[in-house]
Amino acid sequence: MKFDLVITENCSACKRAEELLTNYFMDKKSISFTISLQRNSEKNIAIVPALLVEGKLFAYGDIDLQKLDVKIHGALN
Repeated sequence: MKFDLVITENCSACKRAEELLTNYFMDKKSISFTISLQRNSEKNIAIVPALLVEGKLFAYGDIDLQKLDVKIHGALN
C-alpha cells in the first residue's frame, strides 16, 4: 500500500502528523510512506496535513491511528 502525507511548512498539526506516522510506519515493511510539501504535491490539496492512501484522500488534520489500522487491515485481508 502507498501512503503519502501532504504537509506545509510552519504547521504544528503537520509536524504532529509527520512524527506520528513516521513512527507508525517504521516497522511496516509492506507499506510505502512518503511525505511531500503541499506546493510540490501532484494533488490539489487545500487542507493540510492530508493523508492520501493509494492516491485518494483518507484523512486530513490530526490522524486517527485506529481508523488507519482498520483501513490497512481491511486492505490486507
